[in-house]
Parts: sequence; C-alpha cells; structure tokens
Amino acid sequence: MEKIDLKEFLAGLAGKPYNSLIERHLRGQSDAEREAGLQETIQLLPPWFIPAMESLIDEWNETGRYSEFWRTPCAIVFNHMAEHAKNLTVITGGVLDDDDLFNIFQVLTLNFAVMASENKDLRKFAGIRKGLFG
Repeated sequence: MEKIDLKEFLAGLAGKPYNSLIERHLRGQSDAEREAGLQETIQLLPPWFIPAMESLIDEWNETGRYSEFWRTPCAIVFNHMAEHAKNLTVITGGVLDDDDLFNIFQVLTLNFAVMASENKDLRKFAGIRKGLFG
C-alpha cells in the first residue's frame, strides 16, 4: 500500500469545513460502504492502538455536540485529532506514523458519517446535507 503524503492530503482539505467532508462521504458512499470502510480502516490501525480508538471515538462524539466544530476547517480538525491520538500513545507506549494518523482521522470521520446518515437531527445541527435537497 502506498504511504500517505500528509502535506498533500492536508493541502487538499485547505479551507473546507469539516461538515463538507462528512457530506462527501454521505453522497459518495452507500450506508453499507461507509460501515464496511469504517470496519476495514479500524483493522489498518496498529493492534496496540485499537483499544484506545474506542475512547477516542467517544471523546470526539462529545466534540460533535458543538455546532462550531462542524464548521472548523478540515485541516484543523485533522491536526486536533492527530494530536489527541498522539497524546494517547503516552499511555500505550506506541508510536503512530503518518499512515496511522490518517487512518485514525478516517475512522473518526467515517464514524461521524455513519452517525449522520442515520440521524437527521444531527445532520440538521451540523449543517450536513445528505443529498442535493437536504
């Protein structure tokens, strides 16, 4: 598998609000594809980090309760999520590389996309349109 170029990835996200990335997942994937992608991406994480991923998901779900989060630029959200994950490595003793950080971001993003797909109130709150008309 090709290594992720984080600088290039983050440049592609420049200026885009995080809710637009969730919209892209909702419009570009079926529910089954999103769920499968979520499970497959979790399996790409280092085995020692997977137990910490659950608490990371829970903590970011709490962050999703703030409307301004959804309008935050994607690159800033990525950086916050990456720092949060790195802070967890103090507990686990492991080291995360760029691919791991990208996959952690993808897990958190796909988790939000799955939640948004199933919850119209969340979509409305976060300013996420599932289809062309809302």
